[in-house]
Amino acid sequence: MSRLVQYEQYDVMLTLRNGISQAVASGSEAEAHAAVGRLQGYLIGLHTAGEIEKSDVAVLEADMMSGIAFLYNARKAGHAH
Repeated sequence: MSRLVQYEQYDVMLTLRNGISQAVASGSEAEAHAAVGRLQGYLIGLHTAGEIEKSDVAVLEADMMSGIAFLYNARKAGHAH
């Protein structure tokens, strides 16, 4: 868990990340982009509410997106043949 946010906030972010992972795994680019937008919107909302600093938004986004690029590339490679 990140030290930048409360447990409940981190739990919401993990749920949002799972949505991104599911969209990527299913091959739905539109849903993957929408899910990323929901995560980014949540982080911006936390910043706007004064819960996190602006610099924390990028750090938390990178934390949540870690592994997603690997999943996307693995799915793409699996369909290359």
